[in-house]
Amino acid sequence: AYDTSLAFAEHEGFRCGASFPFHPYCLAEERSLALLEVPLALMDTGLQGAQYRALGAAEAERVAREILARLRAGSGGAALLWHNVRFDQSFLDAALVRTGRARLAKAFAGMERPAVGFEAYLHAISAEGPVVLTERTDVIVWGGFRSQFWVCGRFDVHGGKITLWRDAFDFVDIVRGSIRGLIGLVAPGLAPKAPTG
Repeated sequence: AYDTSLAFAEHEGFRCGASFPFHPYCLAEERSLALLEVPLALMDTGLQGAQYRALGAAEAERVAREILARLRAGSGGAALLWHNVRFDQSFLDAALVRTGRARLAKAFAGMERPAVGFEAYLHAISAEGPVVLTERTDVIVWGGFRSQFWVCGRFDVHGGKITLWRDAFDFVDIVRGSIRGLIGLVAPGLAPKAPTG
């Protein structure tokens, strides 16, 4: 097993002082863990997030290239984290911010056909101020095909309206859910069932 969560959220760098994968040491048991820690050296929100460094694109690129050059020079290895919403931001801006409700309604209108559907099963929800966090199972239905996968979401709500909607999910889980959905087409008894918990 491996982990890539030991990092600085607010800036780039090597939180554990290592630019290479290592086995963390457990002081309580006085031994190295079987877990392999791959240091997370660079994260998009650390560079450009408004709550952290808020660098412009050119400066963020310069900093990222500098970290990668340091890794290369020292024959190091590290993880990089770029949230999927970074790649979709221009689409989100165009579709949801400028044209808002009409675009979103059009996107979901296709799911009103009898053979197509979307379900969401909430497992946990919490809110602080205008921010609502959810953990849920989303389900896409298309005829007899049913794919369900885990999703965590963040919603910012102002004046009773969602002003920001970001989802995070695992592509492996989506592929697994789709494979189970395909198996369910040929063996209906093995089709995914709606989550109960």
